[in-house]
Amino acid sequence: PGLWELRISDGESVQVQRECLDAATDQRLSLIGRQTNDQNCQKHLMTRQPDGSWRFSTVCDMGSGGVVSAEGVATGDFATHYQMKVEQSTTGAAVPMLNGNRRLVIDAAWVAECPAGMKPGEAELPGGRRINMVEISAPPQPSAPVVQPADSAAPQ
Repeated sequence: PGLWELRISDGESVQVQRECLDAATDQRLSLIGRQTNDQNCQKHLMTRQPDGSWRFSTVCDMGSGGVVSAEGVATGDFATHYQMKVEQSTTGAAVPMLNGNRRLVIDAAWVAECPAGMKPGEAELPGGRRINMVEISAPPQPSAPVVQPADSAAPQ
């Protein structure tokens, strides 16, 4: 919990984002937390390695964030720092640039308590834009059935 800075590298560029987490959002959004709350995930395998790292393989429906398949390894103390090396594939994201295959290295470090005005679950992206990670990771809701009024029925 607190403010984390993530440096996300795809081998060509590095993006820095800040995430504000409390215990509930950390549990919901973290890879390890999804092991116990994987309602979004069709597949979620996590294996602790002898060296203390975690090997993972997931397929999760992130709502408007698309269906994300990822495999990789996470290392670190997970209280102040961690690193993830990930091979990821995203399809069906509402933002087209999120779709595709990528290899990522994510270095994350705890910075401080969340600043005033930043709510748990919010991420500040490059350029200062904020998003709510809990909302974009929600599973898609089934659409309501379309019901036509009786007087608008198609002619027989």
